[in-house]
Formats: sequence, structure tokens, C-alpha cells
Amino acid sequence: IYVRPGVGAFGVGLLAIQPVPKGGIICSCAAQAVVVPSRRFNFLPPAVRQCVLELYDGWDGEGNYQVPIDYDQAIPLISFINHSEEPNCVYDEPANAIVAARRLRTGEEATVDYLSYQEKGSYTWRYCKSGFRRRPFFV
Repeated sequence: IYVRPGVGAFGVGLLAIQPVPKGGIICSCAAQAVVVPSRRFNFLPPAVRQCVLELYDGWDGEGNYQVPIDYDQAIPLISFINHSEEPNCVYDEPANAIVAARRLRTGEEATVDYLSYQEKGSYTWRYCKSGFRRRPFFV
């Protein structure tokens, strides 16, 4: 374990609690989830829908949603990583994880470029593309 949620330069984010070597896994991008079609998703309570969209970015762009089965027990670390145009971490597709692009110092905030690994058109991608000025439509 290299990071924990905490307040960093970009708000609540992931802070290194010990030095992280280049290539060290910051957090996994996998969460156990079920696929829910939009007709069922729209009947979930608004707070649950917002959590799925904002914390899990669970919309696939085609009307289906990935709804984590353990969302009420814990928020995955990936939900806390912040965006930077000069990130120190990258998405590693084979590992389905965020890894350090360079050595991180203790106390340094781990960041990624959302536009480089988020699905084009996803909730997070659209919010980042807007400059975080306006939230994407709430489905």
C-alpha cells in the first residue's frame, strides 16, 4: 500500500504514505459490478445514481451502467485520484491499474490525466473536458 485518501493540491485525492517506485501500482481500476440497463438504473435512488456516475463513472455510453455491488461498503481508491495536465501516474491497461509514471515522494499527491484513459464521452471525460466548470447532464 502506497497511498491513502487525503487533502492534496487538487482537493481530496490520493497521497503517497511512503515513496512509490516508478511503475508501482497506485490503485486498481477494477470493481465488482453488475450491468444495469438504463430503464432499471433510472429507478435507483438519485443519490445512488449520482454515486455511480461520479465515483465509479459507470455509464458505458450505450445506455448501460456498471453498478458496483459493494458501493455501500467502501469507495474504491480510484475514485479519489485527481486530474492533472502534468500527471505523475498513468493507466496501465494490461494491469487495469493506475501506476506511478515516475518515483513519487512521501506526501506527494498521485494524479492522472483523465482525458488520456477515460472513455471518450464518459461522465468523467465530459466533466474534465468542460474544465470542471459544469457537471455533465445527470442521466
